[in-house]
Amino acid sequence: MPGYPPKLYAVVEATFGSVLALSDGRKVPINVGPCRLAEAFAEFRSRPLVELLARRSLGVFADALQTSQDEWARISRLVRTSPAAEEALRGHPSTWGGFQEPYEVILARPHRVYGGLDQGLYTSHPFQFRSDPNRPAPWRRSLLSAPGGWLFETCVELQSGTVEVATHMLPGHYVE
Repeated sequence: MPGYPPKLYAVVEATFGSVLALSDGRKVPINVGPCRLAEAFAEFRSRPLVELLARRSLGVFADALQTSQDEWARISRLVRTSPAAEEALRGHPSTWGGFQEPYEVILARPHRVYGGLDQGLYTSHPFQFRSDPNRPAPWRRSLLSAPGGWLFETCVELQSGTVEVATHMLPGHYVE
């Protein structure tokens, strides 16, 4: 596909972090500010962000929320009522609180930026639930995160209502 991935044209500061302006006309909100993003590129020994912007050479692989409104209603209800999910997530208000939010609010949430910025810029929606590659349908899986390198591999089985959360610490997986 010509022009894929779209290139990064600008990074504009926003109250929630930044907005990435892409060559295909899309605007992608991310949860880190321009200064922190520039620091992250330096940490990964990539070219400086200012140079990448000037060259318009940085490919951006931006996620799009694929979880439907109906799926979100079901998943968020199952997670909110799961003792295992509450135990794992309650101490992380930015993550736990998301399950109290309506779809429109979740849809507008800024993306997270993956570490490993030496290859390109990859974003993911913070509440993306997809088919689980390791389990049959109707399992859905998400890699939720919270500040401090917390990762929560969250799996929801839509028919039985089973919710499983595996907690990990992986600093640097997402840029904070």
